[in-house]
Amino acid sequence: MSEHEEFYFISIHLDNILEEEGLRALYRSKALLQMLNCILLLTGDFILDYVLDNTAYVEITDRWSENWRRKAIYSTSRELEYEELQAPFQTPPNQLKKYTGQAIAEDDPKRRNYIVDFIDCAYKDDYVREVLTLFSLTKNDTLFILINTSKIIETIEMGTAALHP
Repeated sequence: MSEHEEFYFISIHLDNILEEEGLRALYRSKALLQMLNCILLLTGDFILDYVLDNTAYVEITDRWSENWRRKAIYSTSRELEYEELQAPFQTPPNQLKKYTGQAIAEDDPKRRNYIVDFIDCAYKDDYVREVLTLFSLTKNDTLFILINTSKIIETIEMGTAALHP
């Protein structure tokens, strides 16, 4: 019963981060959320508004109870932020869970599997991940549009050349 709703973001790509590495968790979460927002923006869907003021660690002991610990982050590291932006997916392929949602026809307007498809494609292909990352950064600052547009085109051309030598 509050004036606003809070939603929490969890990802298997955050599971291997130690509790002491709160800044890394913050930057990886930010990179994954930026990528998700980029996908939503490209597909004309609503983007998510998020605040990364603190990091909450969740230890789920069973299905019905959770143990929450919060850790405020007061430092920054541009190098660490860049590192996580370049490689937000840290889970080996054999540990990824397969999507088991109800199959929906691709032409159905209610289809939401496109997010899973995009994320899977970005996980598997460095060029797709790079383009999504660069495009998501254009939403942070107008200057990035000028810089990243040429880099996006260059990355797409390199990816196309790699597919069709």
